[in-house]
Amino acid sequence: MEFNIPKCVHLPITNKTKPRLHSYSLCGVPLSTVSSHPYLGIKLDTKLTWANHITDIASKSSKVLGMIKRTLGPCKPNVKETAYNMLNPHTTTQIKHLEKVQHCAARFVKNYHRRQTATTDLIATLGWPTLERRRIIKQAMTFYKILNNIINITPPPGLLKPSKNRGHYIATRCRINTAVFSFYPRAIRIWNMIPPHITAIENPIAFQAAIMNLPFPTPNHLNCL
Repeated sequence: MEFNIPKCVHLPITNKTKPRLHSYSLCGVPLSTVSSHPYLGIKLDTKLTWANHITDIASKSSKVLGMIKRTLGPCKPNVKETAYNMLNPHTTTQIKHLEKVQHCAARFVKNYHRRQTATTDLIATLGWPTLERRRIIKQAMTFYKILNNIINITPPPGLLKPSKNRGHYIATRCRINTAVFSFYPRAIRIWNMIPPHITAIENPIAFQAAIMNLPFPTPNHLNCL
């Protein structure tokens, strides 16, 4: 495999406030050091946070929503709602930043642009789940498929330790947010909020239908899902 050297960069990953800086080269060509860079559809940064990625997703979502507004402005609400649901942005942190996109979409669909109208009420009348809830449902479904070997993903050895509650697992302890909000620790916390009689469901369609109506609370340890 040949590297496209002009597109290669050096991205140091560290939690240190004063990291040691080193110079690297590839095939004799010095690599530039960057603080963030896109890789396989996501934007990584030096501390493995999602701030830059969230900003890009929200910006792109707002642009697409703007295009929908310009194109479908005169259309009926059901047509606008169908177009917006195809957008369906999602991410892992900075919930409020992304929720603003959905709030703007709700005002557009309902054609209510007065600031006196609460966007939460508009979203409730449309029957849209929050983006945060969508992420919780998706995490639960992915974890369910992993446990039931529906998708070919093997959890790290020793990670899934059964707890005293049937069908639940001991939450993984992590020191830094990069690990706390990574997939398995979050998925385990969400999974432990699901009643055992639902986690025991063998049919994935029935499982998804069962968790759709669960009142998932959002305590501090579930923020930034």
